[in-house]
Amino acid sequence: MKKARSRPMQVDSASSSRRPAVETARILVIDSGPETCNRAAEALAGAAVVLCAAATLDQALARPDLADVDLIVLGHADAAGLDDAAWRLASARINARLVVLTASADFDLAVAAMRAGAADCLLASSPPADLRVRLLDAVALARRERSQQRRIEQLKRICKRMNTTRIDVTSQVDSLCNDLVHAYQELTDQISHVTAVTEFAAVIRQELDVEELLRTTLEYLLRKLGPTNAAIFLPAAGEEFTLGAYINYDCSREAGNFLLEHLADVVAPRLAEETELLEFLDNDSLTAWMGEDAAYLADAHVLAFSCRHDGECLAMFMLWRDAKALFAPDLVELLRSLSAAFTRQLAHVIHVHHRHLPDDDWPPFQDDHDSGGLAA
Repeated sequence: MKKARSRPMQVDSASSSRRPAVETARILVIDSGPETCNRAAEALAGAAVVLCAAATLDQALARPDLADVDLIVLGHADAAGLDDAAWRLASARINARLVVLTASADFDLAVAAMRAGAADCLLASSPPADLRVRLLDAVALARRERSQQRRIEQLKRICKRMNTTRIDVTSQVDSLCNDLVHAYQELTDQISHVTAVTEFAAVIRQELDVEELLRTTLEYLLRKLGPTNAAIFLPAAGEEFTLGAYINYDCSREAGNFLLEHLADVVAPRLAEETELLEFLDNDSLTAWMGEDAAYLADAHVLAFSCRHDGECLAMFMLWRDAKALFAPDLVELLRSLSAAFTRQLAHVIHVHHRHLPDDDWPPFQDDHDSGGLAA
C-alpha cells in the first residue's frame, strides 16, 4: 500500500550536503550533551523541521551546511559563553537567529541574550507546546530578517548597476530617464529607511528598562523629526491609560500639563483601538476623529498610532506641531518603520520583566520647564 506523503522531523548530528525544502525549517542545536537536542525534538515533533546537532561551537562553525540554518539553539550557556558565541557567529557572517535554552531562570543570562541579539531565552522545563510555539516564532523571525537582508543586497546590486549605466541611460528619451531617476530615488529612500531602522534598533536594543526605552525613543525621534510635541501613553489598570513620556515643545507648563492629561483620558482609549498610523493635516479631519476635543490641537499636523504586539496594545504615540511646519512625507513613512522596531523591543522588555508596570509604579507627572522639555 502506498504510504501517505509526509515530512517528518529529521535528527542529524553529522553535516549534510542535502539542502532542505524551502518550506522546511533547519535548526542547529549546540550542546555537549543530548538533553537540549532531545528537548527540542520532543517540542518540535511533527513540525516541518530538520534538527541538527553539534557538541561544540567549533563543530557548528565547521559544518558546510551552516549557511542554510535558520535557527541556532544554544544549550547550557552562561552570559560569558553567550557573548563569545554571538561574537563568533557574527564574525563568521552567520545570519541564523540565536535562541538560548537554559535549565533555570537567570535574569543576567536573559539580559545577556537580549544584548547579544538572541531571538528568545527559553526554559528547558517549559511545556513542549510552549517551546514549540516560541521556537517556530524564532524561525519565522529569522526568515523575515534573512528575506529583508536579501532584498537590501538586491537593492544595492540594482543601484550599482544603475550607476554604472547612468551615462547610457541619460542618452535615452526624457520620459525613460525620468522614470529611472524616480525608481533610483525610491530605492535610495528604501535603503535609507532600512539603515535608519537598523540604527534605531541598535540604539534601543541596549535599553531593558521601560522608562529608559521611552526616553531614548523620544530623543531619537526628536533628532529625526525636528522640533515637535510628542507623548507616549501606556495602558494602566482596567481601561485607563497613563502618560509614559513626553516632549513639550511649544506649550506652557500649565497648558502642557492639562493637554497631556486630557489626551491620556480622552484620546488614548480611542487610539488604542487603531491598527494603522493616523495622519491629520487639517482641523476638519481631526474633528471627525476626535470630536470637539480636536480644538485642543487646532491648526496642527498630527500623527498618531498604537504599538500592537500579538493583538495587544502596548503603547500609543501622538506627535503634533504647527501645520505651517508639516512633517515631511518621507518622515511619516520612516515613523511607520521605527514604530515596528520600537514595538518589538518594548515587547522584549516586558517579556524580560514578566510584566507591564502598573500605573502606581510610574513616576509622578512633572514638567520643570515653562515652555518646553522632555520627560519619561
